[in-house]
Amino acid sequence: MKGVVFNEFFDQVETSYGCEVVERLSENIDSGSENTYVPEENYDFLEFQKLIDQLSKEVGKSSAQLMMRFGEHLFSRLAILYRPIFAGRSDVFDFLECLGPHFHNHIKNLYPDSELPRIQTKRLDDRSLELLYRSKRRMANLAHGLLNGCQHYFNEELRVEMEYLSTDGSIVRFVLTRE
Repeated sequence: MKGVVFNEFFDQVETSYGCEVVERLSENIDSGSENTYVPEENYDFLEFQKLIDQLSKEVGKSSAQLMMRFGEHLFSRLAILYRPIFAGRSDVFDFLECLGPHFHNHIKNLYPDSELPRIQTKRLDDRSLELLYRSKRRMANLAHGLLNGCQHYFNEELRVEMEYLSTDGSIVRFVLTRE
């Protein structure tokens, strides 16, 4: 997982819960990173999961809730950091349909060693889109939060259904429906 994700996480934690919580999280990091992450460097995603679990204990919210909330925040930051990729996209479905072929390819060009989830989309009808998420990291709640952030960005409200297709959580089906 890229350092930029960790940095955005700590920024969001500081904004939402304060410096004291960031300091306590930093004290419990085993890697020696001490919440200093080089944006382009890779870090173990298990370290990120440990941070989420520790934050859960600190603030009394579930790890799933925190992961979703962070996903919403992260989407808004990615929209700023990678603004040209978002240009010309008219709505959530249009954006998600170009996610794999366009956005992920752009990120792979910037960071060839990045390990991105595999995303496949399929229009079910004019109101519904299916998104298949495949990742060995099993961060479906983060993906769900990113989908929520995408809705906010495009000022749309969609119903999002999430279904685990594998017992280990590595394959998840999302169905987004316009009301």
